Amino acid sequence: MRRLKAATVEDGELGKERRSLAESDSAAEAHFKIVHQSDGRFHWELINPHGTPAMRSMGTFATEDEATANAEYARRLITQAPIKRP
Repeated sequence: MRRLKAATVEDGELGKERRSLAESDSAAEAHFKIVHQSDGRFHWELINPHGTPAMRSMGTFATEDEATANAEYARRLITQAPIKRP
């Protein structure tokens, strides 16, 4: 049986684009963002390295400080949570 070599796009324009995307991804960081809603309340969002929301708070908060405290609690909870497989 003969093995086929996997095709790559490391050379040429596609390779440059791929490297550029990888470099820009590594420069971005996931972060929590406090959002001021139109009704005057606040919630937090977890923003992924691509700049899009990955998660948000289930509730809303009366003040920015409350939303920030809840985001800090969520961050601690997420970092301590183990991954459980079926």
